[in-house]
Amino acid sequence: MKCLRGFITIFSLILVTFVTENGSASPVKKSPPEPRSFAVFTASYNAQGNLVRGGVCGTVFFVTPTKAITAYHVLHRESFNPLAGFERVRVWLVHENYRAIEMKPEYLKYNQDKDITVIQITKKDQVDNRFVYPIGTGVRQNNEPVSTEGFIAETTGPILTRVGADITIVSVPKLERMNMSGQFVRRLEVNLKAADIELKSSPEYELSYKPVVGISGGPVLSRGRVIAMNSFADPATFKHTWALQISPVPTVASRP
Repeated sequence: MKCLRGFITIFSLILVTFVTENGSASPVKKSPPEPRSFAVFTASYNAQGNLVRGGVCGTVFFVTPTKAITAYHVLHRESFNPLAGFERVRVWLVHENYRAIEMKPEYLKYNQDKDITVIQITKKDQVDNRFVYPIGTGVRQNNEPVSTEGFIAETTGPILTRVGADITIVSVPKLERMNMSGQFVRRLEVNLKAADIELKSSPEYELSYKPVVGISGGPVLSRGRVIAMNSFADPATFKHTWALQISPVPTVASRP
């Protein structure tokens, strides 16, 4: 999946208050559990002007406070090249109401044959423990329930502002998330050559939920623990998702 080619408007900080029809504040509702995954958000821009192009490219999840995993086709070295017609680009990991974490090429190690990128951020940027997923031991049987969370691709959410010749994220009030559930179907070593992905003997899980652009790189959970990373759609039917087995977390070497 390639990054969004739509346009983002640069805003100054905006505060919005929701009220009921009679003008009183809306009643407080019990919030669902806080999601853990982050979105990969890119923005290409010029040193002058407010034209920005980019958006959500996929999903990232942390397995330690400083180590995160996503799909290679979501984030790799070429992600740090600005889109045609633009001079600069910045890449962040973003989560609602949390500080944006800027990415740098040296943070990445990846293996294109397995469609995986491992991100090692600095200790100063480490995330809170509440965002870290525990690692599971894999699935035990066919039809075992699995679930995932991710983001709708080609959406925005962060509020941007210009600071001199650069842009930065002021806040992330909302992201367009999605949650899906299904069952484990089978395990297989996959060889695949497609436009964005080329796999060689990659250990994959076939899952019953339908692939949606934006969940790439997202966590697959079984019994509350992450066992795999969403990777690609079943090329025969496009009805099932295939996910890279990551239990235990693989050692990933950089590729030139």
